[in-house]
Amino acid sequence: MFSGYIGASRKRSPEHVTSWLLGMNIEHLKPWSEIRVTWRDAHAPHSGWHEVDEYSPEDAVAVTIGKYWPDCQENYLTTAGTVFEYEGDSPKTVGDVNHIPLGWILKIEVINASQAYPQA
Repeated sequence: MFSGYIGASRKRSPEHVTSWLLGMNIEHLKPWSEIRVTWRDAHAPHSGWHEVDEYSPEDAVAVTIGKYWPDCQENYLTTAGTVFEYEGDSPKTVGDVNHIPLGWILKIEVINASQAYPQA
């Protein structure tokens, strides 16, 4: 499992984020392995006016599960939610693509399928 938290600094250069992820050994993450990414998403509260003294922002933490697609887009971790099994370890067609900004990632876990459930 790869996991960690990027420090509280709000200003992060792409180089800083990349080196932090490399510190998590993400370079050892096998292409097209199944991963679970926990990340802080951008969000907006309901539209309209907000009283500054009464406003309380909340975190929007999301979880994405998919196949790790390496080197798809610079400064993003890319997952594909759907691949064709018959294409093996080098998919030619993908679906349900997500690009997660590297600086928003809180944790990455590798999902190791240890049990298969046969069709009834």
